[in-house]
Amino acid sequence: MNPAGLGRMFPELLPRLWEHALRLSRDPRDAEELVQQACARALETAHELMADTSPLNWMLSLVHSMWISDPRARDIRGAIAMKPCERAAAADPAAMLERVVTAVDELPDGERAVVLLVDAEKRDHHEAAKILDVPVATVRSRLWHARQTVERRCSGREHEDAPAG
Repeated sequence: MNPAGLGRMFPELLPRLWEHALRLSRDPRDAEELVQQACARALETAHELMADTSPLNWMLSLVHSMWISDPRARDIRGAIAMKPCERAAAADPAAMLERVVTAVDELPDGERAVVLLVDAEKRDHHEAAKILDVPVATVRSRLWHARQTVERRCSGREHEDAPAG
């Protein structure tokens, strides 16, 4: 998709993007900044948006990526109460490590490969995409789904329905 075409879609996408950013950041100013950064990144990388990828889903993944990579966001996330997995890891790190390894081993091949490249080998999304010969958006999507699955399994919520996304 060309940047101009994507730019014309922004008005209809902005309310959903802002809502998602607000849920992540819990602050209206931070949400607005996240959306602005994601829109700028989208215009820079519009050529990566595949024809069969939903622009909304792609933009939501950009917002999420911005949130994850923002140092201030890491500080905010650190101040938010620990998730069940983090509490369990603090109580028994060895057992939690075993649960995480098992959960990653049980992921579908595509998701497991992305987790290993990005989280274990510390490769960026673009490198992982080249290695796996898939679009960067696919790497981001698989990584998000894999992390959600591992979180559910490690927190004892593995029988819950997977979140929509």
